[in-house]
Amino acid sequence: MEIKHIQDINKDLFNINPNTHLPPIAISVNNVYYQIAGFNSMQDEYIYYGNKSIQEAIDEASKYILNTSFIVYAKFAKICHDFSISIDNIPLFQEKGIKGSKSFDILVKSLSLPIDLLSYINKKDVSLKIVGIILAQENHVINFINGYVIAHEPSIQNFRNFIEKTADFKEIIPQVYTKDFIFPDRKSSHHKEIDNAYYSLIKTMNKVRLLNDDSFESPKVNISFDISSYEDYKSIIEHLANNGEAIHIFYEELANKGLK
Repeated sequence: MEIKHIQDINKDLFNINPNTHLPPIAISVNNVYYQIAGFNSMQDEYIYYGNKSIQEAIDEASKYILNTSFIVYAKFAKICHDFSISIDNIPLFQEKGIKGSKSFDILVKSLSLPIDLLSYINKKDVSLKIVGIILAQENHVINFINGYVIAHEPSIQNFRNFIEKTADFKEIIPQVYTKDFIFPDRKSSHHKEIDNAYYSLIKTMNKVRLLNDDSFESPKVNISFDISSYEDYKSIIEHLANNGEAIHIFYEELANKGLK
């Protein structure tokens, strides 16, 4: 660590919800200088922490964040994306339990959402699953959701229900949200297809009981059965093993409908 005069420095990359009470701090990555704290300072004198790898730089910069929020995670994920490194090795994401390419992709793409919708997601700490459902929609559906948020600033429960209904009825969603919009009082074709796949699986797996207790808002299925002997147990296990392909087909159908 040293005090260093630096004029040519990137002040933007790590300027993410900073703690404004810190002195100006800098690091370098591949001989490019980056400011990582003290962004309110107008000086060219920095506490310089030396040359780091980009992963070390991200780790160091994240220590000076005042409050970690959805947008903070998204912006750091974008840095990881731009420098082609995985979020799985970054402590900031490990501490939150965020991992895997799907979460990484959702975070990066979320920055393209309309500003009011992104601000709501940030404020309410909306789950990655719900954000993923939003990102899977057509642009006019996303703008429709943005209009709903602007009009109501809903509770997180109401917002989640609205997103799930919007995804179910995406084929009839108008270009613009209006307060008099009402979802049809029927199951969408999307949910009917899930139900048909579920009933087909029940028919195939007729020696066990299959139960989903949230109308397939989640892909969880409870499998239960009764036995009176070891022979019954062996018969059930054989039945389950023989119908593995039916389970595979069923979950492929759910994945095609956005449930994973």
